[in-house]
Amino acid sequence: MEWAVIPDGTCCPPLSRGGCPLRLWPPAGAAGAFGHLCSDCKLRMLQVVVTLEHEGESVRERKKRETRLALTRAATALVAERGLPAVTAEQIAMRAGVSPRTFFNYFTTKEDALVGHDPQRVAQIVDALRRRPPAEPPLEALRAVLVELLPPSDVDPSELLERLRVLRSEPQLLAYQALRFEDLERVLAHALSERRGIDPDNDPHAALLVACVMAAGRTAFMAWCGTDGREPLDRILARQFDVLAAGLAAPERSTT
Repeated sequence: MEWAVIPDGTCCPPLSRGGCPLRLWPPAGAAGAFGHLCSDCKLRMLQVVVTLEHEGESVRERKKRETRLALTRAATALVAERGLPAVTAEQIAMRAGVSPRTFFNYFTTKEDALVGHDPQRVAQIVDALRRRPPAEPPLEALRAVLVELLPPSDVDPSELLERLRVLRSEPQLLAYQALRFEDLERVLAHALSERRGIDPDNDPHAALLVACVMAAGRTAFMAWCGTDGREPLDRILARQFDVLAAGLAAPERSTT
């Protein structure tokens, strides 16, 4: 794991703002680990993480990433203001300062922009799964990859919260998000079958396991949104994996 040095002044309980020494902090799954920080320090943390993750990218790659984020931000803001039916792809492009043609270079629909669908990120997740140790149990491999990579690290947590609130306010968007999760399910199940040397078309275990895992991911995002981001997203996601690993055993009833 790589570690980033956080400049003096980053707040972290129980120390107060402005009084902390230099510290080491792991960027993996960082977007979900901001819950205990003030807004200024969340931004500083995010800047460090994004710098580390995108070191070595070309100017063209950086511009594409920034344009994609700008379009998603514009789509979120417009739908929050006007509602989904009143927003068009052309309006999103205008708000982001790009042409409609540029919009469609990145997204096929306005729903895609709101969900933040990124085929390259899907490919990154699948590639990370394929690189896990071959002998690692499937659930553990999925946990290692998704706890780190499912929470987007190049989006400010407050922006992600606002996007999730918009998604929850529009049933059509929730349905569309579920379809995109299904796309990821299919490629993850295929990669999981390949790891075990099984024909993906005849591997119900992989399909069922990935479906359960992605359901855990969806509920983790919604639970995080329900806490207004106060609890780290990666911690919630890890807890969901604990439940899956326990075989979905019902929790013990409280005696109090």
